[in-house]
Amino acid sequence: MPIASRKKHPTRRPQSGFSMVELLIAVALGIILSWAILDVTLTSSRTAREVELTSETVENGRYLSQLLKNEIAWQGFMDAWKTTAAALSSSLMPAPALQPPIWLMV
Repeated sequence: MPIASRKKHPTRRPQSGFSMVELLIAVALGIILSWAILDVTLTSSRTAREVELTSETVENGRYLSQLLKNEIAWQGFMDAWKTTAAALSSSLMPAPALQPPIWLMV
């Protein structure tokens, strides 16, 4: 074969793009990464809700504790107030007038 009649083959260019294996690995890594992000987000959301419920319970407990403390402090106050008021009113009322003895009334 004469050298002149030989067809020149074009030089091979490097392939562009990704192979099937590279694409499969990229998709698998994307799925794993998405799953991890979703898991962290859901766990964080659940934890935030639990913290909210716990703080609400603590707040209700503090309110109840304060309410009971006040009620216990005022326990018996009304009875003491009534007794004190009765004592004051009796001491402020004028003494009953002295009545003459019965033998003088006849």
